[in-house]
Amino acid sequence: MRAPWSTVPVLFATGCGLLAPNDRTAPMPAFWSWFTAHQASFRDPGHLDPAEYDALTAQVRTIEPDLIAELGQTPIGGSLLVISADGLQSAFPAVKATVAAAPRIPDWQVVAFRQPDAAPDWQLQLSGLTVSCADVRVQWRGTAAHADVDVWMPLPPETPTDTLGQFGFLALDQAIGEYATETQIGELRWHPTPAPVGAKTLQELRAFLGTVPASP
Repeated sequence: MRAPWSTVPVLFATGCGLLAPNDRTAPMPAFWSWFTAHQASFRDPGHLDPAEYDALTAQVRTIEPDLIAELGQTPIGGSLLVISADGLQSAFPAVKATVAAAPRIPDWQVVAFRQPDAAPDWQLQLSGLTVSCADVRVQWRGTAAHADVDVWMPLPPETPTDTLGQFGFLALDQAIGEYATETQIGELRWHPTPAPVGAKTLQELRAFLGTVPASP
């Protein structure tokens, strides 16, 4: 169970004229009506005014206060909307229900939970720091169904534990997916480098866990 951090998305889009947030009791269809009306504003990750992303966040949180909406692109160049619980299992039912209620929006893919990425060369940026997945090291105990994991982040020894944890959870979400991180991983402990001799890579952890489900 991770702390309910407020994460800053890496991907943004551009647009204008967004509506004010709905009342917190607004039903799920109201969110999808709003998003469908404004989806063109979010098609270009990398150029979104932070106020526009804030409007999207406010809208999705009328469904459940812990939900996060993240934007990206599909491998074939379409637009991607990820509905995430930011690792909070109490919000998992809301994620599943929100995605199940999504209408068909041309050129958009809507997915539940942060998806695993098998690419070996992605990077994370947070609070002015950058972490490459190739430099993250792990050791684990247990089985593929429930493993306790130590994670060494390539960050200075003086890095605060909260920052190590933020990077660590995002790295695990990227490597094995948000759903698997919360359902197959037990105790987590964060460390700065150097990692001990024999520590494994995130790709080796992914292989150990097997074919991890992106979502149920």
